[in-house]
Amino acid sequence: MKLHLLLNGFKIVFLSVFFLLGFKDGIAQCPVVPSPITYDITANSNTAISVNTGQNMVVRSGATYTGQINNLAVGSIIYVYPGGTFEPSGVTGFGGKIVNCGATTLPGWNYDIDDATVENYGTMVSGGTYNFNKRNIWLNGLGATMTFTNNITMDRTTFTNNGNVNFKAITMNSATVINNDSMISTGDMTLGGTIDNKGLLFAYGSQLTLNSGGNITNGCYFISDAAFNNSNNSSPMLVSGFIWQTGKNGSNFLLQGSDVILSGDAFIQGVDFSNNKNVLGTGNFYFSGNTINQGPFGNDGNGLNFYDKGPPSGGKFFDTQNTNPHSSVTKVPVLPRDGTFVPNTCSDIIKKDYCSKPGNKPNAGSDVTICTSSSSTTLANEVGTTKRWTILTGPTTFAITR
Repeated sequence: MKLHLLLNGFKIVFLSVFFLLGFKDGIAQCPVVPSPITYDITANSNTAISVNTGQNMVVRSGATYTGQINNLAVGSIIYVYPGGTFEPSGVTGFGGKIVNCGATTLPGWNYDIDDATVENYGTMVSGGTYNFNKRNIWLNGLGATMTFTNNITMDRTTFTNNGNVNFKAITMNSATVINNDSMISTGDMTLGGTIDNKGLLFAYGSQLTLNSGGNITNGCYFISDAAFNNSNNSSPMLVSGFIWQTGKNGSNFLLQGSDVILSGDAFIQGVDFSNNKNVLGTGNFYFSGNTINQGPFGNDGNGLNFYDKGPPSGGKFFDTQNTNPHSSVTKVPVLPRDGTFVPNTCSDIIKKDYCSKPGNKPNAGSDVTICTSSSSTTLANEVGTTKRWTILTGPTTFAITR
């Protein structure tokens, strides 16, 4: 089953089986097969196996393994070849590593040994439950797809994503999340810890909450269809990308945790806005509903722009203005953004994906992303207008024509 959602410039794909477009990329980056090979699965097998320290198990192309893994010790590896299928009935004693370059379905297990690792370079589906008692490591490779079919809470997790990850509801506590491509939930997404986002974090139809625990950096896309809540109080949230609260299933955008510092292409957009903290830096806000400010806004004098489409009465910036913004803050009208603008601080994976799709190379508009231009770009009938341009690759010169 596929559910395609066209987010303007981006096609977001939820898959219950596999994501064909990224599969070859995942195969291309598969690690070297471990050595020595202790258990070589060349045909279908359901034999119980213990993979002890220094031992390795491989599942060859065309083979399917469905047995019980009684031990996966520290220093051991299970490696699934492209074209191989790994569907264990259970895994106990997990302290080693699973490397999937084929198709894997995980049953769930207890994390009782630090730094047990899952690496996916193909297609991986998790329908199990996990007890996160120790540190754990997850890596989803370039073009790979990882799907969690149950609600999940991860603790002490380091999660690196260069492909496509699909969740139901997801909660991460004391986590480190490094996202360079697409992480999408169909339930609430609650992230606590250190977050370095240069891709798409999207709570589809649901709420996105950032809890306390570490540094939060958004260089690309935070998107929620319901509420957006920054309640992280550990360190400032750094924004050079786009935060979008779409208002489809809720309208509240709440800043109540740490300071928020904008830079570069930063753009924050939503319906109802409420700020209780310190907002600094340079960038744009666009809100169309009820707006409330109860904290310092723009006090560093760098020139934030807050546009309330309302507009507020009496020349105010916010509908409820319990704290006045700094004198450097402006309220210049700006147009709302969507997926047709790619911030420069997005990952190369996002930029390449955007630029490879037909029709995603606009040459005019309020805010424009040019994928490449080796010589010049002509702006017809644009005299007297202001444009914000992002050039993803190549040197560019501009010629204005009438």
